[in-house]
Amino acid sequence: MNTKRVDFSSYHLSPLCINPYWLLGFVEGDGHFSLSSLSFGVTQHAKSIALLEAIRLFFINEASLMNINLLSHISVNANSNVAQLSITNLSC
Repeated sequence: MNTKRVDFSSYHLSPLCINPYWLLGFVEGDGHFSLSSLSFGVTQHAKSIALLEAIRLFFINEASLMNINLLSHISVNANSNVAQLSITNLSC
């Protein structure tokens, strides 16, 4: 792995490469669910914000096909360089 890389601006992730099988494997390692509040979240380094946005768009598109309304947002903690995607308020 190239740990000295600092410029990630030339790398663009298309939301089309996110599919249910890829997402299942990714979330199994890096995601979390809460059944009590019906929420989903995933946390990554801030440099992976494009990935979190692609996942967010995937959920928005899938939810709209099933007439499900959801709230989603990505927050970044500047002190720790951690970005978190949160999806809440799942309702049919």
